[in-house]
Amino acid sequence: MRSVLLATFVLASCGPSAGGGSDGGGSGDVPSCTMSDFKNPTPLAGIVGNASDPTANHDPLELWFSRTGIVPTYDIAGALRASTTSSFDIGIAFSHNSGATDRDPAFSGDGLTMVFISDRGGSLAIFEVRRTVTTSDFEPPVQLTLDVDARIDNGIELSADGLTLYVVDAAGDLRSMTRPDRGGAFGRLSDVLASGIISPSVSADELELFYGRTDTAGVYRRARDSKAGAFDKPETLVLADAIEPDVAPDSERLYVKVAEFMELTRSCD
Repeated sequence: MRSVLLATFVLASCGPSAGGGSDGGGSGDVPSCTMSDFKNPTPLAGIVGNASDPTANHDPLELWFSRTGIVPTYDIAGALRASTTSSFDIGIAFSHNSGATDRDPAFSGDGLTMVFISDRGGSLAIFEVRRTVTTSDFEPPVQLTLDVDARIDNGIELSADGLTLYVVDAAGDLRSMTRPDRGGAFGRLSDVLASGIISPSVSADELELFYGRTDTAGVYRRARDSKAGAFDKPETLVLADAIEPDVAPDSERLYVKVAEFMELTRSCD
């Protein structure tokens, strides 16, 4: 079973925008919300401390993130809340943190697979952990074998079905790799899907991209017509001064950070 401890972290401020979604990656079909606005920004109480990179899965009562400690490294932690109107006041310890930096968690939609960035081996690499049910602890991390040209300086993202890995290189170019199933290896890097990107988050239908920009603050959004193409639709500002967006696989929640985490919602009826 997962180990539980009291959560101690900090959180963010925000405004309206759009998300996406058609397949929750294990949580069932999700109606498309493409281009509709997120509303009702609400601070997420209960997470205090140096928290960043809010990361959702299908469960609105569970949230994961990176956290800095006394030393200038990151670790990964999660938190639970009793209801969607409660504080995230029950901490989830990630038992596979190392003495090095472990950060940027990203989940499959069903919450059973997580990828993250770590330099535990001496340089930045992507690791994957899995669990059989969301109430169990994760199995030991496995380092992913990736295209030798893959660079991950500015963030990673995992698709809702767990079959596509998005990576951003030091220049801010977003690319992707796919695999046939969760037990398979990721293939070659795609062509550039978007440029000037940090902290990418992709909707469940993979048609919308939420991100920060390399040249200025703010959370932005781009879209595309198909999963095979680049995110070539006009850029939209979601929220000035916000960073680190994450759109949940249910298409109804968007998390961002300014000084604290905030949750925005919309209905996909």
